Amino acid sequence: MIEIILFIKLFIILIATSIGAWTDYKTGYIYNWITFPLIILGLLLLILESFVLFNLGWFYFLKVFIIGLLIYGIGYLFYYFGKLGGGDVKLFLGIHLLVPYVNGQLLILWVLILSSLLSVLIVSIKYLFILFRKITFTEFKKIIKTRTSKMIIYLLMFIFFVFLLYSAIYNVGFSKYYYLLLIPIFIGLLTVLFEEEIKKYIYLKRKVLRKIEEGDVLAIEFLSKELLNKLNMGNRQVIEEKDLLIIKNLDVKSLPIYDNLPRFGPYILLGFIFSFLYLFFLF
Repeated sequence: MIEIILFIKLFIILIATSIGAWTDYKTGYIYNWITFPLIILGLLLLILESFVLFNLGWFYFLKVFIIGLLIYGIGYLFYYFGKLGGGDVKLFLGIHLLVPYVNGQLLILWVLILSSLLSVLIVSIKYLFILFRKITFTEFKKIIKTRTSKMIIYLLMFIFFVFLLYSAIYNVGFSKYYYLLLIPIFIGLLTVLFEEEIKKYIYLKRKVLRKIEEGDVLAIEFLSKELLNKLNMGNRQVIEEKDLLIIKNLDVKSLPIYDNLPRFGPYILLGFIFSFLYLFFLF
């Protein structure tokens, strides 16, 4: 009975993440009509499983609920600074509430790890390739000269990850395949090193005021202090409905925004699929 319910819930998540991946890929949005039913259903089943169906108790309920609050809270910070879409955060929350654990493992943790690694691996390679085609060799040398301290820090971080994985493999008994994690870690650090150039050459775009809409990510680094004060957004980069009226009345023709940002929805789907396969068949 428990296994049947679990597989039904996993199938529901598969449908939701598939639809979310498609809408995010096509439009850049994971809509509330996808995430809200998942969250509501997850909450209802959490209550039923905790106190009616399986009597899992208050401790289980509070543990799952508090982890859900942490997911939403941390996710909102990423959303606030324009690093993650609001739909992504709500989809993660829905996944966690509907299926908190698989074989004793926190499912959402694996989904987060695998979706992030896949995103870093695929998106970073793509954007680094585009960037290196756009900048000249002279610009590249100039960037390297001005980032020496950062390069040393990132190199030390990479060495730390190497020793961490070495310890996990030879002392804890992890598989040697975990060394493959060094690939996305290295590419991710390389991407962070060239983050400013990726923003400037790939993401940055000027958008006329009348076309700016809720959810656009404002490139606050390229705004004057005067404009920042008028917008009154603080460090928040994602444009909300309340900002639109102020924006329409600005005495400028356009604003710098970050366009063509990576769509994370497809990677959530892939992260969920690989998490499911790992926890059921390999763990």
